[in-house]
Amino acid sequence: MTHWWHDRLVDDYFGGRLQLRAEDRMRARLGRCASCRARYRRHLIVEAAMPGGDERALDRLWRGIARAGGIAPRTRSPHPSRARLAFAAALAVAAIVVIAVRLPPRDPRRSDPVARGPLDVAGTPAIHVFRSVSAHAAEPISAGPIRAGDGLLFAYTNPDPRLTHLMIFAVAPTDSQGVAVHWYYPAYRQLGENPEAVAILPGTTGMELGEEIRHPLRPGPVRIYALFLREAHRVLEIESMIQKVIEEPRRAVTEETQLPLPGSVQSSLLVEVTP
Repeated sequence: MTHWWHDRLVDDYFGGRLQLRAEDRMRARLGRCASCRARYRRHLIVEAAMPGGDERALDRLWRGIARAGGIAPRTRSPHPSRARLAFAAALAVAAIVVIAVRLPPRDPRRSDPVARGPLDVAGTPAIHVFRSVSAHAAEPISAGPIRAGDGLLFAYTNPDPRLTHLMIFAVAPTDSQGVAVHWYYPAYRQLGENPEAVAILPGTTGMELGEEIRHPLRPGPVRIYALFLREAHRVLEIESMIQKVIEEPRRAVTEETQLPLPGSVQSSLLVEVTP
């Protein structure tokens, strides 16, 4: 089984799409795969930083407990009884003990995942961008500038069922008065490739994308774009639009610009990059 499949198991687990047997395989894999543990940890960091993250984590825990106990899976009641909470807590402790046996000992000097600053989740499609503060902490980039070497993490909110795909990229000025495009989603690793937009789920709030991504951003203003799309456009098509709409007219990245994509929902975020 290739590693991308294990990555997908972790992503599906946090997206609530993983069946019990597959969840067992994922947890067994966590015990022997450092990369899978890192991906799992990144999901926890982003989830903790999102509005309602604690509630989603508890819902996911209860669903896993219910399936393991042969209980009909359903979402927890907003006001569970004390007995039910006590039962869930007891099983959660047992689950933590099992995981602790499988995973390497935790460094006591490290803190739990922490997010700083509130997020305002609008009723329209949106991305939520965080910078990695440490191996166990992240903060919204709205909290201040980012450093050139910071790793970024992303989540999205998509209430519109017509929007099925997402592209995220950054546009930065170059010395030649042009612009450089840095792709986050989809991954665009080398010339000659032309990947398509990533598929996303409708009716979701704070869905983590699961990767920490670093690009060599130059100090100065950088604009991060998010394109919520009704179809899977490709990287080279979008780069051609960027050239015609931003680069050739020599628009500054400080100016918010819309690409000619009918039916899409577009947003952008201007950030300052420091050395």
